[in-house]
Amino acid sequence: MKIAFWGYTGLNVYILCIIVFVWNERKRFIIDGELGPSIYYLSYLFLTITLVTLSLWYMLRKSGEKYSKAQRLYLRASQIFSLLTWFFSLLPALLVLYGILHGPDSSYAKEGFIKHIGFPPPSSVSKIYYSDDDLWLDPTYLLRFDCSDTSVLTSIANGQNLQECTEGKRGLNSGPKWFAEKDYRSNLKCFYREELGNNWYLWYDPGTSTVWYVEYSM
Repeated sequence: MKIAFWGYTGLNVYILCIIVFVWNERKRFIIDGELGPSIYYLSYLFLTITLVTLSLWYMLRKSGEKYSKAQRLYLRASQIFSLLTWFFSLLPALLVLYGILHGPDSSYAKEGFIKHIGFPPPSSVSKIYYSDDDLWLDPTYLLRFDCSDTSVLTSIANGQNLQECTEGKRGLNSGPKWFAEKDYRSNLKCFYREELGNNWYLWYDPGTSTVWYVEYSM
């Protein structure tokens, strides 16, 4: 069954490329307390590869074709390597566990704060959560943190050229659990900017000193 034989070769190369990609982009899948949508698509991809691998393995077992010793060793190694797809299919569950054990104020979250806010988080900023999902055509970046100094909010609004708006609910009812705010308050302040399909929103609750920031493209 040459199709199955060369199919294994193609799968090995494909799996190796994805493993390298996941390792290089590992930070985007590790989101404090919640997973980004990218990890679920990746899981489905690996699950599909696993099913294809099992199909090829079944074809080889049923073919009864004779292979040389070198070919048999290669196929055995390929089967073992292909079983890595089972592990990657479980990535969401593994990262949920990681998210439970990994709280806010991580180095990843602080890097995201600097990247989008423009300066390092001061001492008045704490409990920083960050999520980025820029693998697709419409990238979205989310930040949530507590801020006890309103002058920091002024610096953010001025630095991002945000204008105050009257509708404080827009876009705040979706996202990870740590970002979504279902209990809207009448005193919630909102700042925004829209420019060529790019959007910036910032909300602030004076009662809890909580800040939400979202940046996305359409």
